[in-house]
Formats: sequence, structure tokens, C-alpha cells
Amino acid sequence: MVTDKDYNKISEDVYDVDSKKESKPLRKGISVADGKYKFLKTEDNTSNGMQAMAVTPVKESLLSAL
Repeated sequence: MVTDKDYNKISEDVYDVDSKKESKPLRKGISVADGKYKFLKTEDNTSNGMQAMAVTPVKESLLSAL
């Protein structure tokens, strides 16, 4: 279940996809929200300013192995 804290962390991380402001912008496969989620796809459209990302939860069994 996605918590308010997870939503907050994800919403903060979305700004790190900006290639104009970040030397190493976040991209597909990177973990966010304390490793609970992974980026599936990011969009950083420099012509219109849209920034977005799709995330998926990491399975609990994988989290316990960390």
C-alpha cells in the first residue's frame, strides 16, 4: 500500500529528472522513496517543461533481502 510518506518522497524525487538542473538526472531503473519503488519511465520534455515519471513498487521479499 502506498503511504502518504511514500507519495511525498516520490513527489520530491520527480524533480530530479530535470536534465537542466541535475548533473545526473534520475532515469529508468533507479530506486526512489527509500528503495520502495523503481522508475519505470521518466519524461523530461525540455520544449514544454513537462516532467513526469512512472513508478512501480518493489516486492516486499526483495526489500527484506536488502
